[in-house]
Amino acid sequence: MFPLVSSSSGKLSNQASPVFHHCIGPASTHPLPLFTMIFKVLIFGFRATNITHDDYKNHYEAVHVPLAKSIAGPTWPLSHTRYYFGGNKTLAAISSPTDWDSMAVLTFKDAAHAFEFNAVLSTPDAAKAIHDDEKKFMVEGSPKMVVIGTDLETTVP
Repeated sequence: MFPLVSSSSGKLSNQASPVFHHCIGPASTHPLPLFTMIFKVLIFGFRATNITHDDYKNHYEAVHVPLAKSIAGPTWPLSHTRYYFGGNKTLAAISSPTDWDSMAVLTFKDAAHAFEFNAVLSTPDAAKAIHDDEKKFMVEGSPKMVVIGTDLETTVP
C-alpha cells in the first residue's frame, strides 16, 4: 500500500481519497506511488496607467505580496513566483505583445490547499483589503486569474 498525504490534515494516510479511489481504485491496487497533486494558478496583473513599470513592480513586491501573505497565513502557497513584462525594453521589443504587466504562478500542494487559500482571501474583510490595495497600482478589473489545476508538467533534462 502506498501512503497518500491527506489534504485536510497534511498527515500520511494509506487510504485513497474518494476522488482518487473513484478514478483509479484503492491505493493498494495502483502500480505507482500516489502523492499529493501539485495545483497551479496563474494571476495576470495589469498596471495602472498613472504609475511606472518600476513603481508597479515595487508596490507588488513590497506592499501587495506581504499584505496577501499576512492575510493568508498558513494557507499561503508553496511558492508565489512573479514575472514582470516590459521592464527590459530590449526583451520587450523582441517578444510578442502582451496586455499584462505581471504574471504570478501560485503553486499549491493540492486543490484543497488552493481552495483554502481562496476561502481565506475571499472573506469580506480580506477581499476588501486586497481590492483596496490593487486599486493603488492595478487597473480596475485587474488581476485576472487562470486556474491550471493539476495538469501534468513535463521537464526535459
